[in-house]
Amino acid sequence: MLGVGLVIYTKTSKCHFLKRYLQNLAKQRFTSYQYPLLSYIKRQIPNATVGFISPPISDWMNNEVAYEVIKSNLILGEIDVIHAPAHLYNQQFVDELHALGLKVHFGLCDTEEKLKKAFSLGADELTTNDIALAVYLF
Repeated sequence: MLGVGLVIYTKTSKCHFLKRYLQNLAKQRFTSYQYPLLSYIKRQIPNATVGFISPPISDWMNNEVAYEVIKSNLILGEIDVIHAPAHLYNQQFVDELHALGLKVHFGLCDTEEKLKKAFSLGADELTTNDIALAVYLF
């Protein structure tokens, strides 16, 4: 069983600190492979942004099956952002994710080819170890 709890003790009857603390948490992004945990966080802090890191795709899955598995995790987990390696994305998949109201994060964009793909397909975000190349291509 997965459980997460937050307990804040205060010696004052004023809850300004607690209110400010929860408002600050809502400004944070929580990103994980654990979509049950992300779903829990989203229910506890509805304004928080949660991002799901796509698990590795099994060798037996074709891309169509992989896309459906990823989308089902996103919908069930109340996710805001999908993080997946650039090679998993194509225009149809990105369009479907955007239509679901999700932000699309392209991971592992360390080559010119992957960066160009992310930009051309409409990535909302990306991860790269070559920032100079990303800025140059953008």
